[in-house]
Amino acid sequence: MSLGRQLTRRFGRKVRFRYVDVRDPEYAGYPEVETFLRRGLGKLPVVMIDGEIRFSSVFTPTFIQREVAQRIPL
Repeated sequence: MSLGRQLTRRFGRKVRFRYVDVRDPEYAGYPEVETFLRRGLGKLPVVMIDGEIRFSSVFTPTFIQREVAQRIPL
């Protein structure tokens, strides 16, 4: 959850952050992640930005913040 707080501190209301557990019913709203995993294209955890899978398996909060910063002018 600390990543969510970091993103909110840096970008405010310009970002919406959500953790979704694959065992949670909300996961059904992300069929592209299921397809991605079934095809063996990556592993959990998966990070989506603007509805697009951007990171899988190994990444750092810095990677995510950099990607978001490129998409949202401050």
